[in-house]
Amino acid sequence: MRNTIAALALGLLAIACEAPDPERDGFVVVDEDARNAGIAVEVSGERHSGALPVAIPEGAEAAVVRPGGVEPIAVEPGELVEVVGASGELRHRDTPRDQIWVGGDEASVTAFAEMIGARATRLPSGGWAVEGPDAFVLASLMGSVSGVGALAMVPPADRPDVIDVALFVDRAPVERTAADDAALAGPTPDAASLVGLYAHGDVSLLLDAAGGWSLWTTDPEQPVRAGTYRPRPGGVDFVPNDGGAVAVMELTGDALVDDLGVSFAP
Repeated sequence: MRNTIAALALGLLAIACEAPDPERDGFVVVDEDARNAGIAVEVSGERHSGALPVAIPEGAEAAVVRPGGVEPIAVEPGELVEVVGASGELRHRDTPRDQIWVGGDEASVTAFAEMIGARATRLPSGGWAVEGPDAFVLASLMGSVSGVGALAMVPPADRPDVIDVALFVDRAPVERTAADDAALAGPTPDAASLVGLYAHGDVSLLLDAAGGWSLWTTDPEQPVRAGTYRPRPGGVDFVPNDGGAVAVMELTGDALVDDLGVSFAP
């Protein structure tokens, strides 16, 4: 009941004040190590030290506040700037509208996800992926939530074990033939049954309920890839947002197998 009331209050807050728009505004996240080092973010003179995203309205002045001084930063519309580690390293990437990576105990994260109408999935590399319509945007309206803190989108690893998978390989788009389609036998899977987190080694593949996918690895040098997916007879088509070739995965039992033979298990 309390979570229902909180969700209603959050919706009223979004109506009362103009909600951030990732196509117009930017965002900043300061991770736990950076916060513990005394680093915060300042927007138009107002300081924010919370653990959730901070929206940077179009035209607003933003700065990273460090113990040694204030560093003005430029945040473009649709951009997420992550302030990572005790040194406050800046990482720039596209804002994930419907997903946010967070740390915290299961009870706190589950309650947080319910408050913003999302679902939480534990990540194999640590932390949680919280996904749902406008999850990242709604999180930025909350300021802070006890026991929950945003994480960098690509968790660091001491010994990354990264493999080449079809969605990471840059290839020219290819036309599929009838023979290619016939090779995938089986019924068309229900889209709702595909939603969830899949993994192969240190590579994670998240399919959300809105028809989007994200693929990332524990190697911080490897970019996060994202796009949309659509069920097809015997498998799933993955369409990258960056215009790359469509990747086709076969559904074998509960696992997704790409055309390089790499299997992603839920």
